[in-house]
Amino acid sequence: FVPTGYHFLTRYLNSINASDRVRYLAGYYTERNLQEYEIICCCKPHIFAAAAVYLALIQNRICYYDYNHRDRPTGSVWCKKLEEESGLEEYQLIECSLKIIHNLHIETETASKRKLIAAKRKYASDKYHNVSKLGIPFL
Repeated sequence: FVPTGYHFLTRYLNSINASDRVRYLAGYYTERNLQEYEIICCCKPHIFAAAAVYLALIQNRICYYDYNHRDRPTGSVWCKKLEEESGLEEYQLIECSLKIIHNLHIETETASKRKLIAAKRKYASDKYHNVSKLGIPFL
């Protein structure tokens, strides 16, 4: 058993009984960023997974409150349960979260200038609630 980011991601999402949208958002952020060297070499798997969940929770809150025309609450989405499960506090997720956000803004290309958009295309389908078509979260 090798503790990859996927194992941590699943554990964190299950610990909060995450909705399908949050699961798909976190999955998209994770899969999209596995193509990026700086994420793989600089973010430990448990921090990378936690940052993806953190951003998914932020984006889910933005979508919910914008759709229902309500003011967004100001409290943190990083709850005590996730803090206990991950051993991480919100401030420890910021650096990796910013890297994930940065990579969502760009389309990775191979040396031959071929765009790597498989994750974006996958999560643009109805099966995954079109989460890659949603806006990019911000901190």
